[in-house]
Amino acid sequence: MLSANPIPEKEYSKQYFTTHYQEFAKDPNKKGYIIFHQIITAFEDKTLADFD
Repeated sequence: MLSANPIPEKEYSKQYFTTHYQEFAKDPNKKGYIIFHQIITAFEDKTLADFD
């Protein structure tokens, strides 16, 4: 089942996650969404160096 984005619209995601970390730590779906989003963002960011 896909989770909805737990970050409210118009909120800066990094700051919101930091401020509400305890809430995310208690909910594996919310925390999983954030972790997966970070992986996808890093994978798609072509400005980052390759591992090759």
